[in-house]
Amino acid sequence: DNIKLLLPAQIGLALWFGRGVWVLWTLKLNYGRQRDFATRLALIVPPATAVLSVIWLALIAWDGIAPLYSDPAFQRADYRAIVQTIEADLRPDDAVILDAPNQEEVFRYYYHGGAAVYPLPAGLGGDDEATVEQIAQIIATHRRVFVVFWGETERDPQRVVESTLDADAFELDATWYGDVRLVRYVMPVNPQIVRDSGAQFGDQITLDRYALSAETIRQGDALQVRFDWQTNMPLTTRYKVFVQLLNADGALVAQRDSEPGGGLALTTTWTPGDTVRDQHALLIDLPPGDYTLIAGLYALDNPAERLSVSTGGDYLTLATITVQPSLSK
Repeated sequence: DNIKLLLPAQIGLALWFGRGVWVLWTLKLNYGRQRDFATRLALIVPPATAVLSVIWLALIAWDGIAPLYSDPAFQRADYRAIVQTIEADLRPDDAVILDAPNQEEVFRYYYHGGAAVYPLPAGLGGDDEATVEQIAQIIATHRRVFVVFWGETERDPQRVVESTLDADAFELDATWYGDVRLVRYVMPVNPQIVRDSGAQFGDQITLDRYALSAETIRQGDALQVRFDWQTNMPLTTRYKVFVQLLNADGALVAQRDSEPGGGLALTTTWTPGDTVRDQHALLIDLPPGDYTLIAGLYALDNPAERLSVSTGGDYLTLATITVQPSLSK
């Protein structure tokens, strides 16, 4: 993994090869009394050897370099595609967070967007308190943020960036590019709907209450959904939460599935009696009309194994969501 540290040695290797070619090019052979034949050899053989050596080195280099551009085994994360995805969706007041060491250089090579870029965590040593403060400032001054996660266990071993965003913002979606993950978050708004629930999922999980950013939403905006869960005893099974929109015919038209807390509040870690806040967001890219918002839980290793709900069935109906045309159309 640290073979890149040998890159400076290429300078010495190139000088060494260059010196060898120069010596061959300027070498004059002495064949004693066979001056006519020796003179011709002295003029031809060393320069020819130098030329052949350069050609040989070029062929060897090309044979070694070409796979770097065409062999999938040598391909790294596609930062060009990551940047293209971000720039194609940029809006005013967006921001970008780079949560990894040595990521800024390659990102900025491709990035020419107008959104502010924040390399985090703050400080060379990863000052957790300063990082939390900076994320709070980002949340307060931006409406959405794109986060590029890679190697965060090295620079952010406590996962302060991700855990703070999962707690204080709403994850919209996540896409993997090799070993790099691009996540979109929307910043929280004051919920217009807050409802007590008390619905029980299975025998051990209760939804105390839930909150919605709105029941009427514009095309292209994000619907924010917050759950407050509790359990009455330790859980041994990991569950995923699903949030879905159904059209008038009951067909699924939008959904988000995730373990609670963006995957950082696993059900097997819940403490009985404690409230677990769990936030989700759905991008609304649907025709205008009314849709039914439902939610539920299922076993991580078996999506068909949904928990039954005390209200009946295997999901809870949360609200009717009205989608209105985008103002830009």
